[in-house]
Amino acid sequence: MNRISPKISCIVPVYNASKHLNQCIDSILSQTYSNFELLLINDGSTDNSGEICDLKASSDERIQVYHNKNKGVSSARNTGIKESNGEYICFIDSDDWINQNTFLEISKSLVKNNTDFVIWGMKLRYANYAKELNVPNCNYYSKLDDIRLLLVKIDLAGLLESPCNKLYNNIIIKKNNLFFDEEVSYLEDMKFNCNYIQKINSICSINTPFYNYRKEINSSSLSKNYPLNLVELIQEINSLRIKLFSPFLGAYKDEYTLFLKSLLDRAKMSLNIEMYSKNVTSKMRKHNWDMLLKSYNKNSFKTTKIKFLLMINNSFILDIAFRIIYSIKK
Repeated sequence: MNRISPKISCIVPVYNASKHLNQCIDSILSQTYSNFELLLINDGSTDNSGEICDLKASSDERIQVYHNKNKGVSSARNTGIKESNGEYICFIDSDDWINQNTFLEISKSLVKNNTDFVIWGMKLRYANYAKELNVPNCNYYSKLDDIRLLLVKIDLAGLLESPCNKLYNNIIIKKNNLFFDEEVSYLEDMKFNCNYIQKINSICSINTPFYNYRKEINSSSLSKNYPLNLVELIQEINSLRIKLFSPFLGAYKDEYTLFLKSLLDRAKMSLNIEMYSKNVTSKMRKHNWDMLLKSYNKNSFKTTKIKFLLMINNSFILDIAFRIIYSIKK
């Protein structure tokens, strides 16, 4: 490893991110630290994200672009890991960005301590305000008890799950064949981190919120579809947490136990709210459709056609149904 200037592989999975992709890429290319490579993994985008990646790569030799079929963010990150050549790896989401001095400040910790794992703070960027999530106990640790206790505090601060505010030792990842689980689409980040934590011998924490995490409040974020096995996934990850941290909790035992319980309770509540919302929405649609159909001749060809279309739970088909209803009303 180059101890003076270790190489960083920055992996960015890209999917239909054209709105914010330029800002993300430019924040990486403008780093005051130069020894890095940028791997853009286009995960089958249907907008012009792929073209943006290619255009950026044509003017900067530090960029490598990979165009994959759409298989999800875990598959894209795994492609980046396999193709990476740096001593260290970091991940950035394509709608986020980092501060200009991020790699420089992180590299100082690498040169000074030769650490296996670096974690820093992040800033949640909402439309009209920002909220900082800070890392506690900023220091270098190489004793197992100190490492695990620091990670407990970082978990309680809401900074352990994401891979985007962390730097990983690439040798540890590849030696232990560590990859993101492509079979799940929820909490795969935390599963990866738990697996990685078991292999490290040192850690460094930095309180500066180098990472800017875009939080947009919109209809899609408010109607998030959770997996039906959400509770089971939370229980699995909590079991990993307990395995890793229970012997090292000390004075944080009660607080961490409540924290794990709150994660499980929140998952149950989220599923209940989603199921209730879907049930109410379905009943409202049925009521509205029934009221519309009562206005028309039950034996007419168009009404029969509408009923058939409404039986199919597909947004495209439903759009056709409403077009037919509109034509009848006219």
